[in-house]
Amino acid sequence: MSNASPHLPDHPALVLVIAALQAENVKMSATLQAYDQLIQSLRRRIAKLKKQVLGKSLRKCGFNAKGNTGETACEFHNKAYLTQKCSTQS
Repeated sequence: MSNASPHLPDHPALVLVIAALQAENVKMSATLQAYDQLIQSLRRRIAKLKKQVLGKSLRKCGFNAKGNTGETACEFHNKAYLTQKCSTQS
């Protein structure tokens, strides 16, 4: 990962700064990749938990894959749950 340009002066201080910045860039890239993996893992976990929680109440309500408005059952049920209009929430 050599980004040093041949046009830069061969000054020892500049070489050290460039090396330090490259090392920091590698470290930050690894950290970013780790955070991306964590975010994806958390998104999968959230989806699984939503399915566990809403799946039971969706079965109770007897929703099919699509509601009358063309939205999915989960979208419809989320709206009903948030507005407390679903019959299973009483």
